[in-house]
Amino acid sequence: MVSSLQKKASSEDAHVCFVLDGQPLYAKRQTHKSRSRKSQSSLKAARKLAILFLAKPTTEREQPGVIAKFRQKFCACAAGWVRWFPEIKQLIVEEMCAQGVAKGFQPEQSLSVVTAAFEADPKCVELAHRFPRSIIFSNDGDLLVYPYADSSVVCYFFSSLPYMSTNRSSN
Repeated sequence: MVSSLQKKASSEDAHVCFVLDGQPLYAKRQTHKSRSRKSQSSLKAARKLAILFLAKPTTEREQPGVIAKFRQKFCACAAGWVRWFPEIKQLIVEEMCAQGVAKGFQPEQSLSVVTAAFEADPKCVELAHRFPRSIIFSNDGDLLVYPYADSSVVCYFFSSLPYMSTNRSSN
């Protein structure tokens, strides 16, 4: 994906930037506790599902549609337990940099990755406003797109949904 975006951004003279959330806001600690409980619940459900599936006889597990049904249920559980811990975000940044992505917003580079100080929303809006013709991706699930995005596109990435939020404002 990184290689493809680099080629497309270079050919379109657009800058692509990935913006990750930074530190959690203290004001959202109750929200984070709730998300943690949901995450643990999803993990328990996935474990239970896997144990029940593996306990079935091999002949039953190999019947048509059984594996597909298990995967669908397991993926639904897995989507609920994965959390954006700082270590995961750091690994993503390191891997992107290893693929040639510039760390920190660098307009002269076609592709960069930024970790916001706190919430990603303000950083996305700032970059979209300061650097028109940008394509900005964020892992911020509650990403709000403001009219200040000018001629940039701001969207959610790493979702099980085809898209979460996109904006293309016209001047």
